[in-house]
Amino acid sequence: MKTTTTLLLCLFFASISYSQSYVYSFEGTLDSSSIPDLERICENIQSVHSVKIKYKEDSEMGEIFITLDESEKNRTGEQEALFSPVDFKAFLISNNLTPLDFRELKK
Repeated sequence: MKTTTTLLLCLFFASISYSQSYVYSFEGTLDSSSIPDLERICENIQSVHSVKIKYKEDSEMGEIFITLDESEKNRTGEQEALFSPVDFKAFLISNNLTPLDFRELKK
């Protein structure tokens, strides 16, 4: 039982350590009630697994947290070009938001 538990924990932490996550900060006016709809739209962007938008109304600034699909994490070479932050920049601009900073989250 102890070996099984240890093995499961190792597999869990191994899968976390290889996750690829990004954050894109932005500024502008955003209706908080539309955030779930915007998250669903972002999740339809190629290679994206999940999206979480955090927005502060008082400062009119926010961040989009992006996690890639498992299949995208294992790709190398030219295939890595399937994920592009340009898609998120276009999304922000189309929603009258100003893109600020795009960066990979460190593990």
